[in-house]
Amino acid sequence: LVDRAFVLRLAGIYGPGRHYLIDSLRQGATTLAGRGDYYLNLIHRDDAARAVMSALGYGGSEDGGTYNIADGQPAEKVVIAEWTAKMLGVGLPVFDPEQVNERAKRRALNPGGIPHRRICVDKAKVELGWTPQYVNYEDGYGAILKELKSS
Repeated sequence: LVDRAFVLRLAGIYGPGRHYLIDSLRQGATTLAGRGDYYLNLIHRDDAARAVMSALGYGGSEDGGTYNIADGQPAEKVVIAEWTAKMLGVGLPVFDPEQVNERAKRRALNPGGIPHRRICVDKAKVELGWTPQYVNYEDGYGAILKELKSS
């Protein structure tokens, strides 16, 4: 038995029951708290689970490591919000940097502001053989929207 340690750093998780932005827009929100001009790195819940399974089933010679787990296609929040609004057939939302919602408060964002990063997931793909099913927010959010429409 080989002792291995894998640390999977998950991006923003979304999926069934975890789609705050979609819910906000579906409920009629026209203004979103905060700024929209920063990158979101996202991962669908099912793809996060697949990454865990890839690490558990890893048969290579590495003793483990730290891996970023995201879809690999970061997008600015405003782009995601506008795409989602169009798919829902609702008006485009505006962002209000003066508003801070309870969700942002709970996340205890750092004093320097919201991170504006693009996460690279190449190491997880190469070493673990993991590939997300939902390769970007359009695929993942699209699947959620399709499911919501049929229910």
